[in-house]
Amino acid sequence: MQNWSVYAQYANGIYVPDISSFEVTGNIDSFPKPQTTTNYQFGTVYYGDNFSVDGDIYYISSDNTIQTVPCNQATPPGNASDSCNINAGTVIYKGVEGESTYAFSDDVFGGIFDGLAVFANGSINSAKAHVNPLDPTSRSFQAQQAPFWTAAMGLIYKSDGWKLSLIDKITGQQYEDTPAKRYDIYGSTPTAFVLNRTQYAGSFYKLGAYNNMDFTGSYDLGDFAGADFEIGGGVYNVLDSRNIVAITINDKPTAVVPPNSPPVPAFQGASAQDLTHRPNSLDQYFFQPERSFQITLKAHL
Repeated sequence: MQNWSVYAQYANGIYVPDISSFEVTGNIDSFPKPQTTTNYQFGTVYYGDNFSVDGDIYYISSDNTIQTVPCNQATPPGNASDSCNINAGTVIYKGVEGESTYAFSDDVFGGIFDGLAVFANGSINSAKAHVNPLDPTSRSFQAQQAPFWTAAMGLIYKSDGWKLSLIDKITGQQYEDTPAKRYDIYGSTPTAFVLNRTQYAGSFYKLGAYNNMDFTGSYDLGDFAGADFEIGGGVYNVLDSRNIVAITINDKPTAVVPPNSPPVPAFQGASAQDLTHRPNSLDQYFFQPERSFQITLKAHL
């Protein structure tokens, strides 16, 4: 059996800020506005007896986008150790994504892989926010904490009471600072680069891609005393990756110098991930949790 289908979607959404968004110590210059989104999506799906594939393109316009920054970057400013929610203006999200799955059956390779499925998916994403949130004509760059791409792949097995999966998820590069606060190692902001007619390269707080692989499984033990028992477990972060996944920024650049001047880094180190050369940094780092194990026993009544 084979089938093709094509779909198109349109949706509107509204998000009302949490009460913490209104709790600031200084005066509010403008009344807070709810975040609204307009979504467009177009895609196609194909599936057969053993193989399926789908892909789509999407476009999302987010107005009054709520973004969390250290309070010293907000207007009015506050304590750098606290977090404030700001109106980042309009952010445009767009991209392409796709997924495919192949399921082995008893008529493939003599049935030795019966119950096994292989899948892979991925996306390329753009999330552009303006340097000046209140000026839609200002330059726009990739938004804070929005990966440029994502991917996943893995194996899933189901047969004779067994359920096993090995899945590796990859998160692409992303910025931890907002476009307006995106300094380079010289302490130059996007405005300084525009004035000097030099290509914008404020990638100090741009994190590298990282992956997380999990192995989980379970076995149905059958019925006992009126309940269906299942034992399971998992190994999480199998490869024990300890990459940086987020940064709360507390540091400030000490000087702004022209891009063509001799290297006088305002930040210590070549990037936020250069931990060896950042002994005096006040930034707060979040790493992947180390490899962990879990065992569960379930009773389905």
